[in-house]
Amino acid sequence: MKLAYDPSMFRDNTSFHDMIEKTARLGYHYIELSPRQDFIWFYQYPKVNSGMIKNVKRWLSDAGVELSSVLPVQQWSSPDEQERQAAVRNMKRTIEITSELGVDTLNTEFSGDKANPVASEGQWYKSMAELIPEFERNHIKLEWIEVNI
Repeated sequence: MKLAYDPSMFRDNTSFHDMIEKTARLGYHYIELSPRQDFIWFYQYPKVNSGMIKNVKRWLSDAGVELSSVLPVQQWSSPDEQERQAAVRNMKRTIEITSELGVDTLNTEFSGDKANPVASEGQWYKSMAELIPEFERNHIKLEWIEVNI
């Protein structure tokens, strides 16, 4: 079992590098990478590039910590088809990033429209049909919790 720290309280006022350093100083060996505006943010296309991924891997190694998982939040079960398609595009890139980081677990939420749970569930299955090949190709496990439905 890995005991991972979620450093989300550092995301708004701490650089990525400092967040890693602070987590290491707290004595944690694993970090769950929760949403950050400079990396993978809520409902948006990931902002990270290959140079940043390279830096993050070096910073983690230097600090003696590892990423246990990546936690994106997207509207992939939205009844709005345009929003769902954007979320699937964002998740595909997130899966690639997770793989590039050498992480094998992606944690997320099953978030949809609580006023329309049947449509949300149907949209989730539609999204999964598109995303399962990406998870399999990149050897990424998906874990999620149910929110709003």
